[in-house]
Formats: sequence, C-alpha cells, structure tokens
Amino acid sequence: YMYGGNTTTREEDVVIKNCEITGQYYSPMMMYYLERPQFHENYVEKTSNYLYSYYMGYWYYNADISLERNTFINTSPGYRFGVYIYQAQGTDNRIVNNFITMQNTSNYYAYGFYIYYANNLNFSHNTIYMDGGSTTSRGINQYYGSNQVYYNNIVYNQTNGYAVYHYTPSAVVDMDYNLYYSTSNLMAYWNGNRADLPAFQTASGMNGNSVSKTVSFKAPLLGDLHLVSPSEDDTDLFGT
Repeated sequence: YMYGGNTTTREEDVVIKNCEITGQYYSPMMMYYLERPQFHENYVEKTSNYLYSYYMGYWYYNADISLERNTFINTSPGYRFGVYIYQAQGTDNRIVNNFITMQNTSNYYAYGFYIYYANNLNFSHNTIYMDGGSTTSRGINQYYGSNQVYYNNIVYNQTNGYAVYHYTPSAVVDMDYNLYYSTSNLMAYWNGNRADLPAFQTASGMNGNSVSKTVSFKAPLLGDLHLVSPSEDDTDLFGT
C-alpha cells in the first residue's frame, strides 16, 4: 500500500521489481498519488474466497506509470477486476508486456484491465486470458481518457463476454496488430455492440491488421501465457 501526498505532491520514482505478492484476503496492491512509478517483473496472485469486488492492482491518480513485464493471476471466485487504472495522468503512461489471467469467476462480472480516465497511454504487448465469468465480463474495459494506443495485444475471452469494451472511442487514437477472441457474439463494444472483428474494424476504422482466432498458450490456468506450437510460429500473429 503506497500513498503519496496528493495530485500535486506525489511520491516520486518508486520502483517495485522482481517481487511476489500473494496471500492477500482483499487486494494485493493499492497505489495512490505516485509519479513515475515502476512496477516491473512482478508476480501477483489472488486466491482468497473474498466474494465482493476487489482489484489485483489498484492505481489511483498516478502519473507516468510504467507497468511492465508482470504476471497477474486470479484463481478465486467472485466479482473480480484485474488491474484498475484510475486517472493516469502525465505525458507517458506505459502498460506493456504483461500477462493477466482471470479464472473461476463464473456467474460474476470480471474485467482484465479496467482503464478509467487514462491519458497518454501506450497499451501494448499485453496478453489477457479470461476463463470464467458472465456475459458482462471484459478483457479490456475502457472509459474516458485521451491519446490512447493499443498495439500487439492478445485479448482472449472464453466466458461469453466481450474481448474489449471501449465506452469512449474518442480516447483511442490508434489500435492495430491485436488479436481479439470471444466465444460470444460480443467481440467488442464501440458505439454499440460489435459481433465480430469485421464489424469492430468497420465501426472504429482501426485494427486493419488485427485478427481473431484461437491460439495455444503454454499453461494459461497457471498464468503462463507464452504461446506454444502451433501459435508461436503462426505468421497471422506477427505484430508490428
């Protein structure tokens, strides 16, 4: 639990790296009022049976976040949010190269990444695996903000919910080379429900090089979302 002063006197240059954060009953990590925080190469696991809403990572009014190369895994039932970013401020917010697995959340809503009022955001090379949840589950749930880009992500939802839910399309300036997968007819929300990738591409005018297909992960229920054969050599999955 890291708590700076306020939005004008943030704690600066906090680095959390190569840690395991496990065993919490409620939320593993809560970060308030930090500037240039680096959360790199950590393992965060949530296993408790606390039923009501919680977040594996709660980031509140931080600026210039660097959230990179982490693994987040939820194996507990209930209302679940993976990583919640609220009011990401500053000029350079990076959510890059993270794995997040959300499982055992059947009959409840669950989000992988919840992006709320994020500005100047580079969201790239992340892999999100949703296994369990209701039709309201979402791999990425995005509200408000500005100047956001989404490149080279895999958003994989096996819960009959959305791959991505973009409530505020005007916040997104570009998306491409992503893989979106959903077992439902709710591939995306973009000024309305979009049943599949072609409908999402038409509505957004983006994602021209993105694809939708099944892929093979190494050990998704253990949080290892590296691709394995035949997906690791699949030219359809090349990014930019």
